[in-house]
Amino acid sequence: MLVVNRSELRQVFTMADAFAAVEDAARAWVAGSVTVPSRTALTARSTGIEMLVMPGVVADSYAGTKVWYAAGDDPGRLEASAAAILLLDPELGEVLLNGELITDLRTGAMTGLAARQLAREGATVLTIVGAGIQARTQALAVVHALPGVGEIRVTSRRDGPREAFVDDLRRELSGSGREVVVRSTRSAEEACEGADVMVAATTARSPVIDDRWVADDTLVCGVGSHDPGAAEIAPDTVARAGVVVVDTKPGAIDGAGDVAHVIDAGRISRDDVVELGDVVDGLPAALRGRGGPRVLKTVGFAAADLMAAQLAARRAVAAGLGTQVFLRG
Repeated sequence: MLVVNRSELRQVFTMADAFAAVEDAARAWVAGSVTVPSRTALTARSTGIEMLVMPGVVADSYAGTKVWYAAGDDPGRLEASAAAILLLDPELGEVLLNGELITDLRTGAMTGLAARQLAREGATVLTIVGAGIQARTQALAVVHALPGVGEIRVTSRRDGPREAFVDDLRRELSGSGREVVVRSTRSAEEACEGADVMVAATTARSPVIDDRWVADDTLVCGVGSHDPGAAEIAPDTVARAGVVVVDTKPGAIDGAGDVAHVIDAGRISRDDVVELGDVVDGLPAALRGRGGPRVLKTVGFAAADLMAAQLAARRAVAAGLGTQVFLRG
C-alpha cells in the first residue's frame, strides 16, 4: 500500500486540480457514471467521537472510501479532526491518502465552481462566516474563481481565532499576486452588508446569515453543517431564491437541514432544486433571469473525494512521492 501524507499532497495537488476533479465528479454524478451510496454517520456517545464513512465507485473501474472523524472534548491520542481516503485502483494499487487536504480543497472548489455560474457579474465582495479550517479554502476558491473579488470580510464569534485567521489569510493572498483586502468584524450583519457572495462555513445548527441581509442576486453558500437538524442558511432565503443548487440531492437535501426544512414546509419542492453538475457549464435556460438570491448547499460526496484522490495519487506516483507500507508483513 502506498501512503501519501499531507506535505506530499501539497506538492502535487492544487486548488486548480481540485476544481478540475470536482467539475468532472459533478458531471459524472448527474450522468449516472458513479455509484455513491448514502454516507454512514456514527457516534461513539461515551467519548463524543463522530465518524462519517463515504464509499463510492467511479466509472465501474475504481473504488474507495473516505473516513472522516471529529474527536470529542477529550480526544486523547486522536487529532481533533482528521480524514483519510483509501483508493483501490487496479493501475495504482492500494493508496491511502491524507484526507484533510483533499477535503478542504474540494469543498472550496465546489463553492468556486458554483460561484463562476451563480455569482452576479462583476462580484467584488466576499463574506465568510466562520474562521475555521473550511473558511480558508472557501476564501481561496472564490478568489480563484472570481477575478474581480478585491475584498474579503471575515466574521465569527471569537475574536482571537478570527484575527489569527485573517492575518494568515492576508499573508497567503499577498503571496499569490492578487490584491485583496481582508477585513475582520465581529458583526455578521456588518460583514454581509452589500456583499456579492456570502459563505457560511460553521458548525452552527441555526442560520448565521439573516435573510434581511441578503439582496437579490446575492449568492449565499452553506458548506459547514451536515446534519438533517441543522441549517446555516435562513429558510426565507432558500424559499425566495431564484436558483437553489446542491452538490447532490441525496446528500445535501437528505443530509442537511438548509434546503430540507424549506421543502418539508412546502415552500419549495425537491424538483425546484438542481445539482452542481447541472450548472457547471452554465445555468440551464429555464433558470436564467430568475429574481431573488441564489443558494448553494454542499455537504460533499464520495465521487468528488475519489476523483480528486485518484488525480493526486497519479501525480504522487509520477513524482516518486509516498511511502510503501506492507500490511501483510
